[in-house]
Amino acid sequence: MTAPQPVPTWDSYADRYAALDAELLTADTAQAWLRRWSDLDEDLLEAQVRLEFTSDRDTSSQEKRDALTAFLRDVLPKAQVAQHQLQRRLLDLPEDALPSELHQMRRRLRNQADVFHAQNVDLNAETNTLANTFNRISGARTIDVDGQEVTFAQAGRLLQSSDRDVRERTWRAMQTRALQDRDTLNTLMLDLLARRHRLASQAGMPNYLALHWLELNRLDYTPDDARAFHAAIEAEVVPLAAELREVRRAALGVESLRPWDLQVDVHGFPPPFEDANALVDAAERVLQAVHPRYGERFRHLRNRPAADPWLDVEARPGKAGGAYCAPLPVSRGSVILQSATGTHLDLTVLLHEAGHAMHGAALLEEGHLQFNTWVGSEFGEVPSQAMELLALAHLESAAGYSKKRANAAVAKQFEDIVYTLPRLALNDAWQHWLYTEAPGDVTGEDLEAKYLELAERFEPDLDWSGFEAERAGGWRLPPHAFIYPLYVLDYAYAWLGALDVWQRSLDDPAGAVEAYEAALRLGGSRSLPQMFEAVGSRFSGDRKQVGALMARVREVLQMGERRASA
Repeated sequence: MTAPQPVPTWDSYADRYAALDAELLTADTAQAWLRRWSDLDEDLLEAQVRLEFTSDRDTSSQEKRDALTAFLRDVLPKAQVAQHQLQRRLLDLPEDALPSELHQMRRRLRNQADVFHAQNVDLNAETNTLANTFNRISGARTIDVDGQEVTFAQAGRLLQSSDRDVRERTWRAMQTRALQDRDTLNTLMLDLLARRHRLASQAGMPNYLALHWLELNRLDYTPDDARAFHAAIEAEVVPLAAELREVRRAALGVESLRPWDLQVDVHGFPPPFEDANALVDAAERVLQAVHPRYGERFRHLRNRPAADPWLDVEARPGKAGGAYCAPLPVSRGSVILQSATGTHLDLTVLLHEAGHAMHGAALLEEGHLQFNTWVGSEFGEVPSQAMELLALAHLESAAGYSKKRANAAVAKQFEDIVYTLPRLALNDAWQHWLYTEAPGDVTGEDLEAKYLELAERFEPDLDWSGFEAERAGGWRLPPHAFIYPLYVLDYAYAWLGALDVWQRSLDDPAGAVEAYEAALRLGGSRSLPQMFEAVGSRFSGDRKQVGALMARVREVLQMGERRASA
């Protein structure tokens, strides 16, 4: 485990924020002043990331949870007040006091200053602290499968078994265990909902969607645009997903496709990696093959002292679920957390998180200000998802897959994209309803009923008969609705950009990778549409764009299935 780190207090930062606020700020001094502010914010961010990473690696530790809670409760709120004061001072300068490459940063800082409300600071801290209890609850989940206790992540390997009885027993055990947390998580969500409604009310906003939309710096599109994207996915992707599930049903030779039939490899390939080390070795070779710079950056993360690891990918009890990459701007690196069991999906997830790390490394090399690194998660997920796709060309040569297995993996990647897009639209639509239309006396049963209604809209062909209660609680399994509200459709928008990067790579691999790298280095210096243009894409999500991409995906899947069956 990570060695204990001293827990920073507000005293660690207060004097430096006060000194910045006291300085004379003019057009001539602005850029040096901004750099000192950026350095301070980097110190703060790294402290938070290290505390979160340490806690997520061992969710059973009360000491580590308390250290994170103290930081979120006692340090971040005071920092936010101090940062708001510095934002106001900067914004008082004439617009031409900053170079053109900082104009988008100024635009975002203006939005952040406008959306800041002092009366929300403490409530925000309490809400975020409460939301983090999800990780403790989910990290404690284990199930018994044939006399063996396994975590949910470890059970994922069993869901890929060619033995349908094993898959079904595993899936049922997971759902039974998840339902044990039903009342606890319903209560948690209702508590978070009430707090988020209060945040919106205190900010003078009509609802939490309107407030958090601006907190996420969504300045280039509207909630109506997102709902139009939902409709485009429903029209163009949902029918294709149904077709693919019928192909899968026929390949498996089953009467109806059940929830435990979705992850198994229809060609019967077993998990490719024996352990986490073999998985990480393969990821490193694939990244090296995409471009040597990516292999070098990954080795920088991997080759760390045991007392300060930046890469933790092996599944074990008491570890937070899911996967993420987070920056260490002071130490000039990133941490990656994952719970892997040696499946191909684990390789995909690790390459995804490595894509984030490559983005972070590019930003560090460019020397961007801390608050000019991020244009929005809609593009922030493009580097990770594009890396998943760029890696496909190297599964045989670098990951050690056979040609047939590599072809099958390519087909599965695109099949999963088609399945994922409706699920993202479903979860985003559910949160739109939650924050704008749900009645004031909404109950846990209401949350489930609405989710079930939307599931029938976006996944109408899936056979969940006999498991309606399990399906209605689908929103309780991932952390996003609890910890990262409205961070859902971002992944769907990012697939639009990632698929365009991949399409270019088919004809011009080197050119596609260089354009990808150049876009990563732009940081937050461009608008969201301009960032998509930088990777040869378009930020829209309209039906024309979605339909064209699905037509290309259909071609790839048809070709991939022919190759995998050859």
